[in-house]
Amino acid sequence: MKTNLLCTLILFFFLKPWGAFGQEFKTVGYLPTYRFSLVNRIELERLTHLNISFANPDQNGILQTNGVDISDAVYEGHKAGVEVFIALAGGAASLSDWAKWITPNNRPKFISGIIEYVKSHKLQGVDVDIEWGVVNADYSGFVLELKDSLVNHNLHMSAALPAIYRYPEITAEALAAFDWVNLMAYDLTGPWQPENMGPHSPYSFAVNSIDYWSKEGLEKKRMTLGVPFYGWDFTDRKKVKSITFANLVKLDSANAYKDRVGDIFYNGIPTITQKTLLALNEVGGVMIWEIGQDDLSDYSLLQHIDELIEQYQTNSVLGQEEIVKVSIYPNPVLRTVTVNTGLIKGAKVSVLSATMQLIDSTDSLDLNEVLIDMSSYSSGVYFIVIEKKGFRKAFKLVKV
Repeated sequence: MKTNLLCTLILFFFLKPWGAFGQEFKTVGYLPTYRFSLVNRIELERLTHLNISFANPDQNGILQTNGVDISDAVYEGHKAGVEVFIALAGGAASLSDWAKWITPNNRPKFISGIIEYVKSHKLQGVDVDIEWGVVNADYSGFVLELKDSLVNHNLHMSAALPAIYRYPEITAEALAAFDWVNLMAYDLTGPWQPENMGPHSPYSFAVNSIDYWSKEGLEKKRMTLGVPFYGWDFTDRKKVKSITFANLVKLDSANAYKDRVGDIFYNGIPTITQKTLLALNEVGGVMIWEIGQDDLSDYSLLQHIDELIEQYQTNSVLGQEEIVKVSIYPNPVLRTVTVNTGLIKGAKVSVLSATMQLIDSTDSLDLNEVLIDMSSYSSGVYFIVIEKKGFRKAFKLVKV
């Protein structure tokens, strides 16, 4: 074996509903109240958690959802077999609304009302999405007291936090209180930076987000990687506006496989695929903002995420030693790549495109090494998949 050429590759060895860390791999989807008209069309069964957004306190500290009844959405979520959370605050929340109710004096009444709200709507938990200017010195105390109350009722608590920024007000204790954290790995740029035209959620930003929060002490198994179902349109720099993935596909179905159309930047199917694989390998789940922006057809990003997760489920009893012996080299590849199946002899070896479409396949028979000529392949990302008796593992490969 040419060990000097051997690259350390990402291993995608998954179970569903169990993830890389031996726990449930989450697919969390936010659904704003203004998208409720789509609730019967969205395939909620492809989620594990539905976050209804957003609830904010009124002048009496009672949670309100813009005057919209959430009962039908909760019912549809439960019918689809998913856990339903209420997401608090949101990016447009008012400081004055929250500053009053999370103070030490007002917390007991406010938290009691949150618990009553959750129980009356038969929810499974709360997502704390208090952001930016609304985060103050009372944030961590509120989170810890809310956690105590939720635990007493066998309820859960997650949070949505920026991709690469930790609010100074979040203590280590508060960060540890969340069952998991939804990393908002998008909005790297937008209408607040019209001069900074470009991708707002590139793959590199997702990687950086995971690395950042790991260094902040957040365990990877308690992260879900946020992906956007929308883009930012910089065509008019004086009025940068958002556009849904559904509308981009409506303009041209070919847009589903791109990340840029003119001066519009978003995540198409290939990038969402790569981010899902990253999440499967590195963290505890995927989070979506937001599912009402999806194209509700065969181009659906949610469908592709779910099918990819399903595609890599396995009931394999192969040992860890057998798994780690698998290798592919060189990577990146210029012409010919060698697939060494190690101890897994007689496996099927396939080449898939970045969108997981089958290009070629062969059986290794009794050999443990297969050569694949990729000299005629276009430059880009591919996946080498090794399969045998329910075992399935994919390697990311770059063709130059």
